[in-house]
Parts: sequence; structure tokens; C-alpha cells
Amino acid sequence: LFRSETPLGELRLPTPGAEGRDERSLASCEGRQERSPTGGKDFFSKDVKVKSEEEELVEEQEELDPRIQEELEQLNQASEEINRLELKLDEARTTYRRILTESARKLNTQGSQLGNCIEKARPYYEARRQAKEVSTTALRSLSSSKKRLCVQPSNI
Repeated sequence: LFRSETPLGELRLPTPGAEGRDERSLASCEGRQERSPTGGKDFFSKDVKVKSEEEELVEEQEELDPRIQEELEQLNQASEEINRLELKLDEARTTYRRILTESARKLNTQGSQLGNCIEKARPYYEARRQAKEVSTTALRSLSSSKKRLCVQPSNI
């Protein structure tokens, strides 16, 4: 006799004509002994006591150590803080993208309006940037040479 397992989350409907068979007779046909999860009692029997979700929750809360409850509360508070900060970060990123997009659009608009003027002024601003770099380099060199002169003993 071939018997397939029912995948989790699916309900297996009874096979037509198999209403008279029970689980123990199938197990004995296969040559092995199986117990039903209800201890051999019918699932819909009045003898089986099913706990409600509320009862299970109350039992679970009673079983928790107060230190564990305190740690769980701190974990919940930290999770709430993380969620709040993530929302704030998302808002800041959205604002940044919006401002960046607007700035790029404005810059492109001005660039297209002033295209010829920008090309004419570009050499001046590039020369000005280079002059600033040279000035900074010269100041660093002067500073390091002064330090070397102060450190070396004078031979007078």
C-alpha cells in the first residue's frame, strides 16, 4: 500500500470509499505502529481539551523570568527607537534627493541660458583655482622650512 505525505498547510480530503478505515488500520497494513497526535482519541471528541490562545499566552507570561521580561521590554524599546530613526532617515534621504534633483535642474537651466558666457569665463576661474593651490603649497613649504630652521642649532 502506498501512502503519500500531505504537504504542510494543505488539507487532505478523504479518499472516496475509505470512510470505514482509520489511521491504525493503515499503519498496521504498512507493518508499523503509529500513534495519533491526540493519543488515540478522536480529534473531535469531548475528552480532548484544546487550549485557547489566551490561555497559552497567560501561561507563557507566567513562566517568563522577570529579568527576561525586562530584557524583552528593553529590546522592544530599542526596536521602536530603531524604527523611528529609520523613518527619519528615509525622510532625510527623500528630502536630499528632491533638493539634489531641483538643484541639478536649476543648474542645467542656467547653464543652457548662459552657455556662451560660461565658456568665456572658464579660463579665468581655472587660473584662479590653480593660483589658490600654488599659494597653499607655498605657505606649507614656508611653514615647514621655518620649523626646520627653528629645530636646527645655529652655528654662530
